[in-house]
Amino acid sequence: MKIKKAKALGFCFGVRRAIEVVERGAEEYGPIDSLGSIVHNPEVVKRLAVKGVDVVNGLEHVKNATVAITAHGTRPEVMQEAAARGLCVIDATCPIVRKLQKMAQRLQADGFQVLIYGDEDHPEVRAVLAWTNGDGSALQDPEAPLAIRQRKVALLSQTTKSEESFTAFVAKFMTKRIGSINELRIINTTCPETEERYQAARELAKECDLLIVVGGRNSANTRKLTDTCAATGVESHQVETASEIDPAWLMDKDSVGVTAGASTPDESIDQVVQHLQDLASQRLRALSGQGEALPSVKFSFRRLLIRTDKGPQFIDITDRVAGLAQESNIRNGFAIAFTRHTTAAVRINENEPMLLRDMEEFLRKVAPAHIYYSHNDFSRRTANMSDGEQPNGHSHCQQLLLGASEAIPIVAGQLLLGQWQRLFLIELDRGREREVVVQLVGE
Repeated sequence: MKIKKAKALGFCFGVRRAIEVVERGAEEYGPIDSLGSIVHNPEVVKRLAVKGVDVVNGLEHVKNATVAITAHGTRPEVMQEAAARGLCVIDATCPIVRKLQKMAQRLQADGFQVLIYGDEDHPEVRAVLAWTNGDGSALQDPEAPLAIRQRKVALLSQTTKSEESFTAFVAKFMTKRIGSINELRIINTTCPETEERYQAARELAKECDLLIVVGGRNSANTRKLTDTCAATGVESHQVETASEIDPAWLMDKDSVGVTAGASTPDESIDQVVQHLQDLASQRLRALSGQGEALPSVKFSFRRLLIRTDKGPQFIDITDRVAGLAQESNIRNGFAIAFTRHTTAAVRINENEPMLLRDMEEFLRKVAPAHIYYSHNDFSRRTANMSDGEQPNGHSHCQQLLLGASEAIPIVAGQLLLGQWQRLFLIELDRGREREVVVQLVGE
């Protein structure tokens, strides 16, 4: 299984700068009260707490002589009150957010009604609106009820929004309200680093069949990144830590992509990648039964999905799977045959007797009463068992696979099936399509 990282992921410039500024402040001034989380990531908050940075909800809860403003910025009156109290203020506001605040303040002073495309409950947006003397508004639906109080309107964006969504918002807003406006200013205040992560995730989705997004659930940009990944049609999951990864997500996956929100630390990303590598190795060992894999071998995964007709039948997989092994450049390793749903796959040896009689006995024990095949039914359905030869019962069931797996060695790009040339499928659930997956694992 290949594990790929997005070209752009994790900490953006503003977040990395904010953390560094606060860490230096803690070293220089001692314990710090942060007016909210420096960034929206629980792991970062825990790490800063160890260094003496505590999170408080407002100035009324401050106990230390030093306070920190988060990367999302704050209202101007908070800065003024902190100065009036004689507190030492460490301003970790992202420079791009600071630019947005100043722009909103200037536009309001120039007589524009300032509208922010964003979430009105997000701390960044609340702070920006405060810089308009309370005269600005936030909205995400361009057709939502809104009173245009002035004929001059300025449209800005929350920095964590994508350019694509801001563009769509502007287009609909103009279509709906242009008749009420004499002068319209549109300023693209989306963060280019955030947009880079969205685009990198879209590109990564083209190469993978599973995407893992690492980041705090309280992070707006990480949630948006997860939505962006899901919109590609590729299975996507968001996790805060590596321990949240469900091994079942990796079933049948050839390539897993990893991306992360702008507030996600490097160590969290590295832990997820390492955990994925460990899970891949564990699965390989479990399927191969070979114990620890050699550290010098880099394993990759390829798979062949066989969909069958209804009813019991034989499938000759020798040539098809061996050919796939060669095409996949897997020279040495294992081929894992397993089934989906409740269809049973049985590896058989055609040279041993009593296959059909043993199969009847098995079905009497495990198959539902209404799903049962007699000896004659088996004989009719397997008429083409070997070059048109009618099955005579001179075979034997070697191993039953009910959703389990069996490793078949690959040497020099060829499956070593020996006499085990066929898969025999038994229908135990008529309501589903029968599928057999042959997965190739090796170097």
